[in-house]
Amino acid sequence: MEANTLHGRLSTWSAALVIARRDFTAILFSRSFIFFLLGPLFPVLVGGMAGGIGQKVEQQAARSDLGIAMQSADVDAMLAARTALADKALGIPQFTVIKRLQQGEAFDANAALNAKGGNLGAVVSGTPASPVLTGPAERVEHWEGPLSLVSAQALGKGPSAYPAVTLSKTVTSKSDQGKSRVRTAQAGQMLLFLLTMLLAGMVLSNLVEEKGNKIIEILAAAIPMDAVFLGKLFAMLGVSLVGISVWGVTGGLIAVIAGNALPSLAAPAVGWPLFFGLGVVYFSMGYLLIGTLYLAIG
Repeated sequence: MEANTLHGRLSTWSAALVIARRDFTAILFSRSFIFFLLGPLFPVLVGGMAGGIGQKVEQQAARSDLGIAMQSADVDAMLAARTALADKALGIPQFTVIKRLQQGEAFDANAALNAKGGNLGAVVSGTPASPVLTGPAERVEHWEGPLSLVSAQALGKGPSAYPAVTLSKTVTSKSDQGKSRVRTAQAGQMLLFLLTMLLAGMVLSNLVEEKGNKIIEILAAAIPMDAVFLGKLFAMLGVSLVGISVWGVTGGLIAVIAGNALPSLAAPAVGWPLFFGLGVVYFSMGYLLIGTLYLAIG
């Protein structure tokens, strides 16, 4: 050890301490380490915002009203009975007045149930003495008892005189379609988020690799740095779209082979072609924004 000190060389442990101190300081205050610390916050932040929005949409879609179409006096009686029972009994549905019918006027419950822009789980028609409940089997069976209770209240009768509810079961309703479409939208949202966060990291990896090979310095000496960044950004976007296309074709082949074994998603309200087109646009915009951030940090 003394011989090494006399010749101006540090001992192994002293040299290791110098290198460790230098690397520790250099890495700790580097932009890469700061990005390493902040990196996990981006998925958490975006995921939290997306989860909050998705939860609100899910709650809104889960709320289904019971449409009512009766003569004006019967509608008023049912609404008053519902108000009187709301605080006394559980499971009383919220009524939405569809139409106040005239004497002898016909009413198509199925058309009202699937009307555009509505969120009806079922429709009640007929009279308080003989209500008819139209809707999917699960909903009409769930609301049969509460509706009979409201009808008895509207007629001013006691518990021993509950009117019989006629059930008219349908395949689906506008509310159920809305729920299925919300699941499709949430699946697309999650896939878009995962692809953006996964593929945008390639921009930073490519930049770090070229900085290590001194390629970036050669490019910067030949053309403006802004042009270098823009070219890299759009090139990586093109590579990402090619990768997504390959994954999409592979997934499509798997879906065709699996057939009905895989769960199916409801068609979105805008249709599948526009849904995928908007997905490409949203992915491209998100990729360019996050890729720009990665390039600035790198």
